[in-house]
Amino acid sequence: MDFYGSSPSALSLTCNELRDKIVNGAWPGDSIDFALIIVERLFNNPQIDLLSVLPSSSYDLSGIEYDQIIDLIGTSSSAFKALIESDGDQNFDFFIGSFCAHLERSTCDLPVHLVENSVYMYLLADYVCFMMPIETTAGSRADVSTKNLKSSNISISSPLRLFEEDALQRYSLSPARNSLKTLHSFSQSLSPHFVSFICTVIKSLCSLSSWPSEYRLSALRYVLKQYHVFVLALTDDGILLQVKSQLLHNPPFVDQLYDFLDSMLAKWPDNVKFIAVFEVWMTWIRPWRYSQEGDDDCSSQRIQLFIESNRRFYVQLTDAFFRRVVYLDNPSSVLTLRNYLLVILSEQLQKTYKWLRYDLETPIVKLGAVVAKWADYIRRLVAEERECVENESWLGHFVSSSGNENRYQKLSVTLNELDELTNSIADAASTTVSALLNEKACVPPYITSESPRLSSSPWNKPLPDHYVNPSTKLMHLTNLGRQQVRRGTHRFDLSRCCEYIPPLLAPQRSDEVWWLAKLLYRLSCFLNRTAVIKYLSMNYNECSLIGMLSRAVLDPEYPRVVVPSFTKTTFAMKPAMNLRRFAQYKYFLPVCIFVLLAFLMPFYVTLPMLFVFVVLSSVSQF
Repeated sequence: MDFYGSSPSALSLTCNELRDKIVNGAWPGDSIDFALIIVERLFNNPQIDLLSVLPSSSYDLSGIEYDQIIDLIGTSSSAFKALIESDGDQNFDFFIGSFCAHLERSTCDLPVHLVENSVYMYLLADYVCFMMPIETTAGSRADVSTKNLKSSNISISSPLRLFEEDALQRYSLSPARNSLKTLHSFSQSLSPHFVSFICTVIKSLCSLSSWPSEYRLSALRYVLKQYHVFVLALTDDGILLQVKSQLLHNPPFVDQLYDFLDSMLAKWPDNVKFIAVFEVWMTWIRPWRYSQEGDDDCSSQRIQLFIESNRRFYVQLTDAFFRRVVYLDNPSSVLTLRNYLLVILSEQLQKTYKWLRYDLETPIVKLGAVVAKWADYIRRLVAEERECVENESWLGHFVSSSGNENRYQKLSVTLNELDELTNSIADAASTTVSALLNEKACVPPYITSESPRLSSSPWNKPLPDHYVNPSTKLMHLTNLGRQQVRRGTHRFDLSRCCEYIPPLLAPQRSDEVWWLAKLLYRLSCFLNRTAVIKYLSMNYNECSLIGMLSRAVLDPEYPRVVVPSFTKTTFAMKPAMNLRRFAQYKYFLPVCIFVLLAFLMPFYVTLPMLFVFVVLSSVSQF
């Protein structure tokens, strides 16, 4: 127990125990056995999550544990040296396999930009820079971690000991018979630790056994970038330059990487998190971004060899990207699509596609047709929304003005972005917007329907199209939901699945009275425990008068959008009474005005006003 009375965590206990054994020299067996114990205790312990361990200057105060882990298993530690110098591949494979499996077992739900500073990502960068060092980079992690090693440790020399000593001897004695250019001799000559490391890491990060997290995609992008930096680094060693050339255009993991990207481009939904997949793809197919300054024609030739040998990453995956169904119903999705096109149409990539004789104009025109049809659909929605706002009474406008105005502004911004993108594509393709509208395009059926919106009354809320298993948090479609998916009239909005929580449990809002919100929250919790509300909640999905009353009075079941692959923490709540909404200023101020008028005017005058206010509050959209 520490100074503040809190018990130490499992990670703190483990680090202290291992550190004490190192200081006292009280570990059984030799150094490799103790190194394997450290790997088992740190990487295979389900109670330890290294992605949540951040430096003291970041999200939490875990700087001591952060430094202890680096001392225990970093590249300068005795445990890592024992693993890298061990005979055979079994111990090293166990080490790398456990390290990669730790990422998959992680239950961390911190933002990606914070996890990038975690001790796990530090160790990943430490291992990558050690196994793939850059000779011309002074003061790198690899230099710092290897400066105290003895010259007798031949397993990590030259730098990294990229290929075996006997392979160099065979090549120097008879270059013709033992050429490093042949695939067989090349694969037989590489260091087992290097092959184990790069293949195990990439295979784990490209695994299709589970849906990849943003953390895994971030780690994969970093490893691919460092791989390009390593193989493109200039060197005076002719043999090492030959091996790097082979590693550039014939990587040992290329098939796993292609299968992963092909599957992700085909199956990943159209949401903001797809950016991570796109960045991984762009990192691999643009190696010239990581070459050193002053590269000569030889480097350009190596890049061309890479492009030719990885042709499917440019042609097939680009086709898969343009076959994706896009949903352009908000400004962020339109801006994201614009950014995708700016990257694909960059000067270097256009030269690459031209050199590969890939017709980039045809898919761009088809995408322009999709954007044009979405613009036409949003334009009709804007017209309907404007008509609703203009025909709304002053009292209804006062009650629900913020929601309607926000929707109208959002649609207007989306329409402006769509029109701008459509005009840009039309100008680039030397065509017109009308011609793009006449092109065939793969869009949802409701985009081309005559009536873009189906009106619904809040007194007759539709039955849910899915329900959530409270124990597994898995989403199951109802018969209505399956019909909607088959017809293509509905889709899953995954952009808010991590942030969408019940309004009753949401953090304090800026448009509500804080003390009244707390009071109404407690009152709602009390009412939700009563038998009447429990009965209404149980009959929420019934097609009866009680069910209709429940849907009019109670908030629906949450979460309404659940994707377990994207989030580990889900707020679940049955249909419940939510009086907290009346703490918003648009309800609080009219009540105050009514109470004031009740003291100044007769009761028979203020009673109709109260009735009108209650009706408008019931039918307004919250």
